[in-house]
Amino acid sequence: MRPFYIFKRAGNNYYAQFHDPVTHRCIAVRSMGTKNKEEALAKAWSMFSGIQKKEPQESEIMGIINTLSRKSYRLEEIAMLQTLIQTKYPELRPAVSAQSVTASTVPDILEHTAFIPQKKTPLLKYIADFWDFEKSDYVQDKLAHGQRIGKRHCYEQANLVKYWREFFTDDATLEELTVTQLREFERYLQKRHENTVLKNSNGKPITPLSTATMKNIIRCGGISFGWAVKQGYISSNPEDALTQYSTVSKERGILSAEEARELFKHGQWEDERYRVASLLAMITGMRLGEIQALRRCDIGDDMIYVRRAWSPVDGLKCPKNGKERKVPLPPEVRKELLDLVSKNPHKNMFAESDGFVFWGTMPDKPLVSNQITEGFKNALHSIGITEKMREERNIVFHSWRHFYATTIAHDVDEKHAQMVLGHETPAMTKHYADHQRAKDLEEMTSITNALYKKLMA
Repeated sequence: MRPFYIFKRAGNNYYAQFHDPVTHRCIAVRSMGTKNKEEALAKAWSMFSGIQKKEPQESEIMGIINTLSRKSYRLEEIAMLQTLIQTKYPELRPAVSAQSVTASTVPDILEHTAFIPQKKTPLLKYIADFWDFEKSDYVQDKLAHGQRIGKRHCYEQANLVKYWREFFTDDATLEELTVTQLREFERYLQKRHENTVLKNSNGKPITPLSTATMKNIIRCGGISFGWAVKQGYISSNPEDALTQYSTVSKERGILSAEEARELFKHGQWEDERYRVASLLAMITGMRLGEIQALRRCDIGDDMIYVRRAWSPVDGLKCPKNGKERKVPLPPEVRKELLDLVSKNPHKNMFAESDGFVFWGTMPDKPLVSNQITEGFKNALHSIGITEKMREERNIVFHSWRHFYATTIAHDVDEKHAQMVLGHETPAMTKHYADHQRAKDLEEMTSITNALYKKLMA
């Protein structure tokens, strides 16, 4: 087994993640300072011996322990081992005496007798580093194995660590964390959930925690503990013993067909981009991040090719389920999208071919999501749906996706709906042929065009 594997990070430089050949635990991650794979491999081999020498004690001791655990020993041999260890470390005491050892008890003694002082891992630092996109071994391991994990997700998880800091002290350690402590932490979060009069240092009210937020806070640590178990840092995940939260999400509200028609016929829109973004979401069910990421090259004759989503942290990334999809595009909406492209102020080759349809102030970034969502809310207000009414009905920009799914549900089966919405199908057979997909898209194109005419009549 190679004691390291190499992978690329931003900038296309190769990095190497080194592993101890005995314990198989990660020793270090180092930049190879080159974009050439062969050079990176050569440098990693030359660097490995030096890195290994920096932490010889744990590797050598674990090697000895692994060797001892695989063999049988006479009582006098065990007594000699104990004498050698106590001579080297007189402050340590074995859990049993040599006289009480029998052949059947050797494996149990090797497992429970702690001759080696254990390093303690600061709990708060461990969780924070675990969700640091650049530092985390967990993140780098997923990326090196072709799995997806975004910077935004890590950023959101890292933001939850502040709640752990409110409860746990700096001397709390990963190895000593107990289920009881986690249950006390849950009770602390529950008080935050129930207390509606808490205020921060500036005297401003603190929003009570929702059940979903409490669940995410606990899982933020639980995922990191699960990784620690797999790496051999701890023997079990204390989060597994906790009772799972039951969360009931507030039902997403949607506009009626009449309200949608009124919004686009008589609503007041501060910017044409806000209106077209809502129109596109209504007629295709695309997510806001997918709409932001839309480029000129993604607009076909009668289809939109949903290839990317936009995140303010990650930039352009894969859609939510990691798969590209085609979405039928009515000719009227296509014309409006191309009109926006023609108005792109960033006049260069990039803007004309790959520029963002919903362009922003910078040529390499689309319109900010908050501008689109606030424009949507203001347009709702212009047709009589006040902010209070909107909040009570729980209508947000994402409601367009629910509107689309609800509207087409009357005309298409689940398979067709999942195809254009980009949901994972529970039972997609391997023999599902390409010509069948083409037929499905043709049917959905007709249905979408009819839906547009019906809604905008």
